[in-house]
Amino acid sequence: MREIVVLVDGQERDPTAGAVGPLDPGLLGQGVYESIRTYDGVPFGLADHLDRLAAGAAALAIRCPTADLASEVPHAVRLRAADGETRVRLILTAGGTRIVIADALPDRRGDREHGIAAVLLPWPRDPHGPTAGVKAASTAAVRVAQRWASDRDAATGIWLTPDGDVSEALAANVFAVVSDEVVTPPLSDGALAGVTRSKLLCYADDAGIDCVERHLSAGELAGAAEAFVSATSEPVVPLVQLDGSPIGAGRPGPVTRRLQELFERRARDH
Repeated sequence: MREIVVLVDGQERDPTAGAVGPLDPGLLGQGVYESIRTYDGVPFGLADHLDRLAAGAAALAIRCPTADLASEVPHAVRLRAADGETRVRLILTAGGTRIVIADALPDRRGDREHGIAAVLLPWPRDPHGPTAGVKAASTAAVRVAQRWASDRDAATGIWLTPDGDVSEALAANVFAVVSDEVVTPPLSDGALAGVTRSKLLCYADDAGIDCVERHLSAGELAGAAEAFVSATSEPVVPLVQLDGSPIGAGRPGPVTRRLQELFERRARDH
C-alpha cells in the first residue's frame, strides 16, 4: 500500500515536488477542486463530481479535461493499492494544471457515532456572489471560519445568509428534522450542490422519507428534533449541539441513524 499518490497532468509526481509554476494564478486561489471517496475501492459518484467540477471551471473560464480525469481518478486509486478506502482530490488551476491526489480517507467513525458540535458563524454568506455554488480553490474564508469554530470547541461552523437563514456548514450541507420532515436549505441560499446531498435526497425519497428543500432559519435548526451534515468523507454526521446548546436530545436521533444505514448500503451497492 502507498500512503499517497500524486498525478500532475496525468504523470505521477513525487508528492514533495512542486506541481505548479510561480506564475500560475492557482497560487492566488484561482482554481476549482473536488473531493471524491471510494466505497470498496471504487470511486463513488465520479461522473457527478466531474460534472460539478466542469461547471465550476466554466464559471471561472478554466478548461476542464473531463475525459482525462475520468481515467486518472481510478488510476490513482489503483496505484495506491490500499486495503482501506481512498480519498481523491482533484485540482484545476487557472494556469492550466490538473492535479490528482489520492491518499487515505480520513477516519470519521467517531463523528459518525457520537455526532459533532457547530456554531453559527458571524459572517454572512452572500448567496448571490460571483462564485456562489462554485467549489473554488480560494478557501481562505473557510480556514478563518474553521479556526473561529475550533476556538469555541466546535467541529464546524454554519454559514447564514444575510436574512438569517442557514446556507451550509464548512465543507458540508446541512439537514434538520423539523415537524417530521427532513429539511435542507435550497441551493438559492448559497448551499453548494453537494453530490452527497443529491444522492441522499434521492435515497431518502426512494425509502419514503419526507424531504423538502426550503429556507431553514437559524432558530429552526436550533430547535430541530435532529440535525446532521453531509459531505463526501462521511455522508451523514449527526449534529448534536449548536452554540453550546443541545439539538434535540443532544445525541444522534432515529432518522439520522436510518439515513446513515441507508446511504451506506446504497453507496456500497453502486
